[in-house]
Amino acid sequence: MLVLHCFNYMNSKCLQLINWTAIIGFIFLLAGTLIAIQYAPWFSWLHSHLSDLGNPVMIEGSSGYPGENPAALWFNGGLVIGGMLLAAFAYRLKLESRKMPLEMGRKASAG
Repeated sequence: MLVLHCFNYMNSKCLQLINWTAIIGFIFLLAGTLIAIQYAPWFSWLHSHLSDLGNPVMIEGSSGYPGENPAALWFNGGLVIGGMLLAAFAYRLKLESRKMPLEMGRKASAG
């Protein structure tokens, strides 16, 4: 909610907060993946795909109930939270890129 409030006002504190969402989002992505690998003894960097970690039925004999595979919860949760934080940063970049041609024109004409 605070990030959405920042997009309306765009002061320097808000811009710093939104910049931090990129770093925190990446940390969530990485942490979720690494924790999921710890919960998945069957995972191998050579023989498995990362997307296998998000599959709730990768445990042999599993009925497919999402709570049975904690690796899937960590992996998918990290992707969702990290993706939302990175989307906020991407939106900020989109807003900043709209102003860029105007600023470049002003700098060129000021010579």
